[in-house]
Amino acid sequence: MRAPLAGSLALALLAAAAPASAGCGDDSSSDDRSSDTSNDYVPTYYDGGGSDAGSSIAEPACVEVSDTLGESRCRRFGDGWSRDRLPPLRITLAPGGMHLRVGGLEVAGTAVHDEQRFGVATGGRDLRDTDLIAGGLSLRLDVGFFDYLFAGVEVGLFGTDVSGPTRRERDLAIRPLNLLVPSGGAVVGVAIPIDAVTLRLEVYAGMRVVALRSETRRGDCVESTWASTVIGVVEPRAALEVFVLPYLGLGAMVGTNVLEPGEVHGALTLSVHTRAYDSQPR
Repeated sequence: MRAPLAGSLALALLAAAAPASAGCGDDSSSDDRSSDTSNDYVPTYYDGGGSDAGSSIAEPACVEVSDTLGESRCRRFGDGWSRDRLPPLRITLAPGGMHLRVGGLEVAGTAVHDEQRFGVATGGRDLRDTDLIAGGLSLRLDVGFFDYLFAGVEVGLFGTDVSGPTRRERDLAIRPLNLLVPSGGAVVGVAIPIDAVTLRLEVYAGMRVVALRSETRRGDCVESTWASTVIGVVEPRAALEVFVLPYLGLGAMVGTNVLEPGEVHGALTLSVHTRAYDSQPR
């Protein structure tokens, strides 16, 4: 009796031990899977694209790509706030002055008096001073490419008062009053960064309208008459710009018209940039 009883007791103990061992094994594998899942989870809003399975290190949404402040590459949410989506534009406002030599200027216009039209030919010969300083404003838009090159368009408007003796032409008495100089053209050049300063060497090419306004009198009828001409401009320039903020620069420029020797254009500049420091390596 003792032998069968001992055998039955041993079998009972083995049966009880076997489920316990299997249960421990199942709990261990479940814990491992839970641990792996928690380690693999990376929020997609943080790294912009999720992580590969098995990776536990998330990448930032934006990564700096050079020593230039603000030069970074972003993904998903971060990319929406990146100025890299904008081209490297520069918008410049330039108040300044222009030295004009109008001694050889010839302009033509039409005066209307009492419904009659009179041709008016005038110019520098009718002015007391043929070396004039005209003040005005230029507006310009540039786009940069290949880090150091840029191209853009520019428009400007300058003007000054003039004086001269009253002269007679047929039935008209003509007296000059002021000169207006609108202009427009294209600019190409190279920008050389020196720390927070940029040296720009450029060439402006375009057209300039020189319009002379005169008072024309016929009897008791007095009118203002415009006479104008168009001249070409090729103006090499040099400019310096200092970044007072990453996206804001102050500077000055000077140039001369090689087609009209002695004509000089100078201005102060205020520039707004869409890229910090023009995205140039510095």
